[in-house]
Amino acid sequence: MNCQHCNTSIETGYTLCPECELNLTLLILRLATFTTPLKASLDSTLHPGGHQPTRTNLPTAPTPIRLDVLDLIDQLDATASELARWLEDSPQETAFTSIQDALIRCVESDLLPRFTDAELYYQTLTRLEQRILNIIDTPEETRIVGRCPNQLCGITLTAPSTATTITCPICNNTWSIQDVKREWLRQLIHEGKKTGTAAECAKAFTMSGITLKRNTINQWAARNKLTPVGIDTERTPIYRYADIYRIATRKHQTELDTTTTVTA
Repeated sequence: MNCQHCNTSIETGYTLCPECELNLTLLILRLATFTTPLKASLDSTLHPGGHQPTRTNLPTAPTPIRLDVLDLIDQLDATASELARWLEDSPQETAFTSIQDALIRCVESDLLPRFTDAELYYQTLTRLEQRILNIIDTPEETRIVGRCPNQLCGITLTAPSTATTITCPICNNTWSIQDVKREWLRQLIHEGKKTGTAAECAKAFTMSGITLKRNTINQWAARNKLTPVGIDTERTPIYRYADIYRIATRKHQTELDTTTTVTA
């Protein structure tokens, strides 16, 4: 006889192998812990980090709910209750105190690894888990880190703030985030014509490992070390990245030479 989920050979009388039984048990326990944040997500004014700041909290006004979350809770409740009744061989009218109660009683049943339709409920609960996670787990915010270093590709890449590497969806090459940032700055510098405001230039240089403040660029311009090449739509001066790079690297090298002299 084979396991319904992984198709490995198992002991007669069982429908799931020990590993799949454990995975199903852990899945059911996870769903039991998800019910509280799922119910909290019924509040349509809720967003990651708290309620919307513009929300008016009236003492008796009803809180609008999300109907998609309500439907999902009903599906989880019905699935958990149905599975628990099958495993306990109890009448269809048997009621459970909560969704957690039904799920825990499923885990406690000795019939779980011998249940005829174990794989059916395995797949159903897996789909419900994914839908729940899509609601209670907000996707991590991504940011632009630069262009793909592959010259034949060159598309703009985005990644979560915690990422250290990124894979280009076009050329499938994997790069470190720092390499992508440095290549982006290199392209801005060597193209020669790329321009930006003091704030934009400072951000690009700092992201690439060369710490530079907007005020520093403005001081260079005030001292005639740096000449604007135009103004943007908001009448803010714009500068060439290449010009800023020459001054920044020359200043950095001067500081290194001075430090070396003093040390000597």
